[in-house]
Amino acid sequence: MYNIERLIRGYKYNGWMSYEEYVEYLIETYNGVLRPDRLCDFPGDVDISGQGLNIVPTIFGIVNGSFKCYNNNFSNLIGSPESVGGNFNCSYNQLQSLDGCPKHVGSSFWCDNNLVQFTEEEVRSRCDVGGRVHV
Repeated sequence: MYNIERLIRGYKYNGWMSYEEYVEYLIETYNGVLRPDRLCDFPGDVDISGQGLNIVPTIFGIVNGSFKCYNNNFSNLIGSPESVGGNFNCSYNQLQSLDGCPKHVGSSFWCDNNLVQFTEEEVRSRCDVGGRVHV
């Protein structure tokens, strides 16, 4: 588990909202349900794309819909949901590894246009993908 203080220091959200405020915003906007382990499950889609984020906010448990986190500055996927029922899209980041990617994605897994060009085999070795892998 990662140190929350380190995550907060590494967090960037366009300068107008603190990490804690952004987490509250995500929970309220996407109807997150807090679990005893302090992660949140979400009943539908969650979209944190294009927010200028350096890290994935470490609040996600299960996302029953799709999870979009493309067009940020992530170097890894630590903090991503454990499981995504729909599509998972982490394209257009600065990914150097798939560390932290979901263990299960019900539909397609998108991870093209990153620093590393991943292979379908790499993705499928880390994640049970129910649909296509776009690399």
